[in-house]
Amino acid sequence: MASQDLSASAPSTSNLRSAAAAAALLRIAERPSDEDDDVQFAKEREDRQNFRRLVDPGIVRHNPENIANACVDCLLTLCQNILNNPDDEKYRKFKTTNKRIQAGIIDPKGGLEYATAVGFREHMESFQPYYLWRPTPENFSLLRIGTFVLQEHKAKVMAKEEQSKVKKPTKEQINAEIAAKVKLAYEDDRKARALRDKLEKQRRQALQEATEQAQQQASLAEASRQSASDPTELKED
Repeated sequence: MASQDLSASAPSTSNLRSAAAAAALLRIAERPSDEDDDVQFAKEREDRQNFRRLVDPGIVRHNPENIANACVDCLLTLCQNILNNPDDEKYRKFKTTNKRIQAGIIDPKGGLEYATAVGFREHMESFQPYYLWRPTPENFSLLRIGTFVLQEHKAKVMAKEEQSKVKKPTKEQINAEIAAKVKLAYEDDRKARALRDKLEKQRRQALQEATEQAQQQASLAEASRQSASDPTELKED
């Protein structure tokens, strides 16, 4: 992401001597810890939750949607400028009278609170009101986590916007889909009834054939029994 100068203020020559130290501090803050990633992630959980609350409800619920989104964008630019340019002091401060800063951070509810949470503090320079971010290890850590939460929120907003672009079905399309489902259910029911009728017919036919076969076997057995018990015999004179 290209760096954006939100405050348009020139860096102080004397303070530029600390640029190398600031860059070194950023490298230390971004250096992977020797601890397990899961442990580090758990340690930062409370900070992430605090920043999330500053975004929502802090910014999101207390401002109109367009102003809240603009505030998040302005804060994200402010944070990323520092992370992307740790050796450039002009990105580590903003002037409260700057119109873009006023519209993006000062005026929206919760904007200045978020900037303070990532390490910005009130500062007077040449009798002008500024907010200054000092490159300390703690501030770098807060800035990194705060930037992550802003990116996380912006990703959700973008996903919501993309979802809203999906064309919603018309009333006619909805009715047609319902009718198709009803027809499909009717066809399934009709086929199910036909299959049940077929199976029932086969069962009855098999029962009838079994009954007839049993009756035939009973008749043959009775005839055989009567023949065996008849005492009449033909004799010759």
